[in-house]
Amino acid sequence: VLQAFSLQDVLKSMGHEVEFIKLKDFKPTKQAKNVELFNKSRESLNISKKMYEKDLDKYDAIIIGSDELWNLKNGSFEHLEEYFGYNLNADKIASYAPSANGVTAQELIEYYDGKVDFSKFNKLSARDKVTQKLIKDVSGIDAPLVLDPTLLVNDFKKYASNPLPDLKDYIILYGYDFSEEEKSKILKFAEENNKKVYSLAYKLDWAETIYVDIFGFLGVILNADYAVTNTFHGTLFSVILEKEFVVFSNNNSKVVDIINKFQMSERDGINVEDLNDIFSKKVDYEKINRLKLEHRKDSLEYLENAINQ
Repeated sequence: VLQAFSLQDVLKSMGHEVEFIKLKDFKPTKQAKNVELFNKSRESLNISKKMYEKDLDKYDAIIIGSDELWNLKNGSFEHLEEYFGYNLNADKIASYAPSANGVTAQELIEYYDGKVDFSKFNKLSARDKVTQKLIKDVSGIDAPLVLDPTLLVNDFKKYASNPLPDLKDYIILYGYDFSEEEKSKILKFAEENNKKVYSLAYKLDWAETIYVDIFGFLGVILNADYAVTNTFHGTLFSVILEKEFVVFSNNNSKVVDIINKFQMSERDGINVEDLNDIFSKKVDYEKINRLKLEHRKDSLEYLENAINQ
């Protein structure tokens, strides 16, 4: 939702009217947790009130992205042909920072029985090199790499809320799972520095879990003394909110990609025994913010051209 909110925020700042197409009704499963918080977060998006009808609803431009819309192996959502530009009605159709997260050309062809490719797009971009290769292998097009939309927002701190004002002196964790070795490193650092440990949105049996909406998500990270993550967006929001952080890359291609892009390999906790070795050195945000602005310029230029050319 924060990625969608970010793209909406940036497009509005460019002077465009923004609406999210409704292709399906959201029906939470019995397993879905904190649906109320999720729905509250979705209220920040201008989602169309009616179901999309190709013959009736034409847009000047439709942007597809970001996140894992092209990851056919991700079982958490339905994989629609519309995510590849089909069954849509617009003067221009462009992708912005989608990820296939390792899906190959052969897998794409087999999944859709050869009926889906990238021919419906006027402009194509990708979030990572693996997705860039997929586009090249299927279409022959050299698509540019663009930043995740969360990195395009000028000031996320202004959107942060503080839903848990009593939360103090803590390390925030954002990750699906941590190994026993990583857990030991984190708890050792917490004990030595007299910090509590909280897990944001993901249940861990060794840390208290915090559930909040997207603006509380920003606030909980912003107010933490330290952040520890093993995810792509955990790394991004640690950087965006300028936290002292550690990331366990674990050969995750998306995480490694962002570490390399912002030249921050020294924040990787994989090869250190003691997290004090990392946290004792401040993050060089002067360098990171300079790199962020350089990459942002190219991404915003792509977005403008995708809509206006």
